[in-house]
Amino acid sequence: MSTPDLEATARRFVAARRNAALLAEYPGSVPETLEDAYRVQDAAIALWPDSIAGWKVGQVRSEHQARFGNDRILGPIFSRHIHIGNGETEMPLFDGGFAVIEAEYIAVLGEKLPKNKVDWTPTEAMSVVSDLRVGIETAGSPLPALNEYGAAAVVSDFGAHGGLVVGPSIANWRHRDTDTFECKVFMNGAQVGTGGPRNLKNGIARSVQATLESLAARGHPIKSGLFISTGATTGVHAASPGDRARVSFGDDGDVHCRIVPADPEQ
Repeated sequence: MSTPDLEATARRFVAARRNAALLAEYPGSVPETLEDAYRVQDAAIALWPDSIAGWKVGQVRSEHQARFGNDRILGPIFSRHIHIGNGETEMPLFDGGFAVIEAEYIAVLGEKLPKNKVDWTPTEAMSVVSDLRVGIETAGSPLPALNEYGAAAVVSDFGAHGGLVVGPSIANWRHRDTDTFECKVFMNGAQVGTGGPRNLKNGIARSVQATLESLAARGHPIKSGLFISTGATTGVHAASPGDRARVSFGDDGDVHCRIVPADPEQ
């Protein structure tokens, strides 16, 4: 993609999001590589009037990993879209757009972070995590068919960023097998999914590793307190304004949210 093309796509996505206006089709040429997709994303980040407080991680479908050269994709989570869960949190999503909720395990980066480190192993990545929490990610886009355009398109629209409800910390998490963690998703009182970190290829550690490597390569700061929402552990669950979601993480707590229509963000 040429620089004018990617900047035009970024401007259209940002305008649609800020005006809570739906898009009928992809706004421009769909990126063919993750490199171009992240160039669109970074151009959009530069236009967005908020700072980044976290990153969301998605998995690339196994049949597309060779083409894209990665098994994970990232999107920013902006400060005003992060909520520390306390009761039922209102979470805006695009009415009629792409809108889902996901059960997530959220890594929080600690204070001891090496400078200028580019390559990470999964063990090194987890060594700089100071806290592991449970939560709900809301993923959304003003483009209803975003997922149908593929992983690069998702990256280009902030990784389908919606928001993050951060729930309780997991007690003694370093001394537990995260593959045994279990969670259940309920929408409007009915169970719609079950799973855990075992559903993430190579687990939570791979998501944290992929995030740190991508941020270093792209020149984004790796800072203390950054939230990393490590991936959908029970799949994605369609949501609309008025829906109520609860994710039960067993002894690690419950997280609740209610979906409301997205308002313009000026």
